[in-house]
Amino acid sequence: PQRVLKEAVRVARKKVIITVPFEGAWPPELKPFWNPGHIRFYAPQTLEDELKRVGLPFNIEEIRHDAWTWLGAEVYCEKEQTDGELVKINLGSFRDTIGYGWENWDILPIQQHITKGHKFKQWDVRRGLPLADGSVDFFRVSHLIEHLTLEEAHRLCSELYRALKPDGLARISTPDARIILKHYQNRDMSFFNQIQPPEYTQAPTEGEKLSRLLFSDPAEHKAVYNFEMIKNFLEQAGFERIYNVSPGFSHSATMRNETEDQHVEISLTVEAVK
Repeated sequence: PQRVLKEAVRVARKKVIITVPFEGAWPPELKPFWNPGHIRFYAPQTLEDELKRVGLPFNIEEIRHDAWTWLGAEVYCEKEQTDGELVKINLGSFRDTIGYGWENWDILPIQQHITKGHKFKQWDVRRGLPLADGSVDFFRVSHLIEHLTLEEAHRLCSELYRALKPDGLARISTPDARIILKHYQNRDMSFFNQIQPPEYTQAPTEGEKLSRLLFSDPAEHKAVYNFEMIKNFLEQAGFERIYNVSPGFSHSATMRNETEDQHVEISLTVEAVK
């Protein structure tokens, strides 16, 4: 398999798509295939281990077709080509600033806390983005939209679309309502203790912890999201290519190599390509 994968990646321009039979979903009487062309099944971990050896980012999903289940994988091998310097903006950076030529924007006057050599601009995104149409290659929006009202977040998505170049990418991360509610329903809100202040860890009930997690100072959160909400906002802004991605994964080599996800244990991450 490695020889086939590496040769496919070598000649592909953007990505390689793979499908294999999912071992856990096929009845014993069909394993192994009597068809001499099939010699093995794959479990998700087996396929993941195989793809990791290729050394490129990938994504694995289950595919159901009729009564059968397969594992589908995309291996991303596109190398980004640039004509001059990329325009990359990290919105709502706070102190999580990025080098590598990124512009870091935040509403707070935190210039004195910025890492030396990192670019910084104080700006309130609720005023719109002072950028020309189609002028930006990448936006990183990490744990910002939960600090906006739903209307403000909706407008920001439209601004991202307007300012991005064709094929430009926006990456949005925010607390995931699905993860939070799962731990609340399981009475396991202590899962978030390590990223919360003492007022949270000392709260006597699960309900108070939920309220503090979502809305208490200093977070000042105004909304909580699931994938469908963000996808809807992005679609209304004009995006058609919208992906729910895992922490650490990106469709962009620039994002993978130059940025790092924060609060991954609680985060929903969405990428949208113009």
